[in-house]
Amino acid sequence: MIMIPQSDPASDIMERVLSFFGPDTPLRAAPEAGGQPYEERPQQKVMAETITSSLINHGCNCIEAPTGVGKSFAYLIPAIHYAHRTGKPVVIATHTIALQEQLINRDIPLLAKLLEVPFKAALAKGRGNYLCRRRLENLIANQPEYLPSNDLIPEIQRIANWAEDTTDGSRADLEFLPSEQSWSVICSEGGNCINEQKSSSGDCFFLKARRRLFSADLVVANHALLCTDLALRRDTDNAQSVLPDYDAVIIDEAHCLENAAATHLGVRVTTAGIRFIFNRLYNPKTNNGLLLKSGALRARAAATAARDQTERFLSRLTEWLNTQGRNPIQYTTPDQIPFNFEDSWVTVEDELNLLTEDDNYSQDFKNEIENLRLRLKDARGRIRDFISMALAGCVYWFESNDRNFRNIAFNIVPIEVDTILKEALFTDNRSVILTSATLAFNESLTHFKKRIGADHAESLILDSPFDFRTNVNLYIPHSEMPAPSDTDNFNTAAAEQIKRFIIQSRGKAFVLFTSYRMMYHVADLLDDFFRTNSITLLTQGKDLRRSKMLDIFREDKNSVIFGTDSFWMGVDVPGESLSNVIIVKLPFAVPSHPLIAARKAKIESDGGNSFQDYFLPEAVLKFRQGFGRLIRSRTDKGIIVVLDRRIVRSNYGKYFLESIPNCRHHIF
Repeated sequence: MIMIPQSDPASDIMERVLSFFGPDTPLRAAPEAGGQPYEERPQQKVMAETITSSLINHGCNCIEAPTGVGKSFAYLIPAIHYAHRTGKPVVIATHTIALQEQLINRDIPLLAKLLEVPFKAALAKGRGNYLCRRRLENLIANQPEYLPSNDLIPEIQRIANWAEDTTDGSRADLEFLPSEQSWSVICSEGGNCINEQKSSSGDCFFLKARRRLFSADLVVANHALLCTDLALRRDTDNAQSVLPDYDAVIIDEAHCLENAAATHLGVRVTTAGIRFIFNRLYNPKTNNGLLLKSGALRARAAATAARDQTERFLSRLTEWLNTQGRNPIQYTTPDQIPFNFEDSWVTVEDELNLLTEDDNYSQDFKNEIENLRLRLKDARGRIRDFISMALAGCVYWFESNDRNFRNIAFNIVPIEVDTILKEALFTDNRSVILTSATLAFNESLTHFKKRIGADHAESLILDSPFDFRTNVNLYIPHSEMPAPSDTDNFNTAAAEQIKRFIIQSRGKAFVLFTSYRMMYHVADLLDDFFRTNSITLLTQGKDLRRSKMLDIFREDKNSVIFGTDSFWMGVDVPGESLSNVIIVKLPFAVPSHPLIAARKAKIESDGGNSFQDYFLPEAVLKFRQGFGRLIRSRTDKGIIVVLDRRIVRSNYGKYFLESIPNCRHHIF
């Protein structure tokens, strides 16, 4: 990093930032550098100045910056000058891949052309995202020992062909999405890297990326990696980290931070992951595995016995879970289920340890065995903590991604993350900027700050540069619309209204649901309608990934997307392609989910009102996210339709209506 010796770094940084957003801004030259024509945005300058002040004063600030403010430049410019002037990197964390790609591929390269200040930026990815050439070569040379199944060979060969040409070596560089099983046997792993043990990058993709990362001025990461880094530093007293040391972090899409922190500061282990470990050791069905090696008979027998005991336990657990009639299922009584296979796992770990000490085996083989031993030990500890409910302040639950609980996930998640984040993230010597288009409830950021432990942070709510009054028509239901609780009648009525407004906009619509069940039901009711009117219906969770759905939607001007949670936020479709957003139900959290139920119980045990203090503010924030899908530029126009009559009939409906910009209202 390059530092310019000057007497007053703070005033220099502020002067450079204000100059950039001044009358002679370099952004006027953006079109020549491949950017968009310059538009003066007073809100952008205010945001940039506020962020600069927080950076140089090691402060904390929460900023609501509506779409159109240009918030990425408003935080990138202060971050670049701060890193350049102080020699300290700034971490920028986003929730979605789309925003990371926008920053790395569009915004940062443009600023590199416009600024005279030299700087480096790097995208941070977890270690497992990178191919390990050595593991791939060993696997190819040692089949079937290094594979859990020969069925993976065709996909491994495709990866091997790609490995000959890739310069990046990351999974994102592949033209296809490999299975988790295939990628897991050839990706980079901690403790299994000879180059790292020799303190040499060699031809290791991960270490080369890490070297770039640790020399960067701007580090772009996602919320998950940031929280993983915080957890590592917390659990190892800063001895380990995945991100370089930083004293400033800017968190965009900050409305997602609480749930990201809950997930990645908690504990999770899956039966699919456990079975993969055993299959890599020895898979009796395919006669594959590392323990086919000569001299590993005792370890193979121990692994086979442990697998059999584990499968008997999982079979009984699956039978019990299937009798409960719900998914997920909260676990509430410590030691309710027996951990009667733990000793067999310890025996396997001991046998594997003996193999790692045997000089008759290659170091590569011993590295693979040691890695699996540590993974088995870690999984054992997680299951023990789950069964005994060892971690205080957490909620425990089983869940499955299939109806019959064939793959079970054991989850331990902190009920509240405010205290954890206050200690791990919001320290006295670190600048933290949190921003999003939607953070405020009832014109205040208090609810958001309290949930994430940032009570001390300053607040800034910027107004929108868009003319919603002219460009948006909001349709809200007559009181005779069936109540959402009257499921069958509501679904039928909702389907009829969706028809009406889809015809009005000639497609070009997002229809946002709060559950897959309702979405699929309404999609079935409207199947003939879409066929008759030659309108393409893209339903989330059917055949296409979200990114592919969006590609088709942008190209087919009359198509319609039926989407659930992930389409309410982080989706950017400017222009005519999206002219209609239909919100089927007000997006209240499902109170029966174990985490939501635990948060509700905690609030009420502390003397609060869970509806006023949690459910309503969270629903309003998500409603604002859904509303925000429509207008993404000054020229966008369209309609917003709300089918849930509670927005006009309930005493809390006003909070939803008052939370969105002023636009023309219509009753249908």
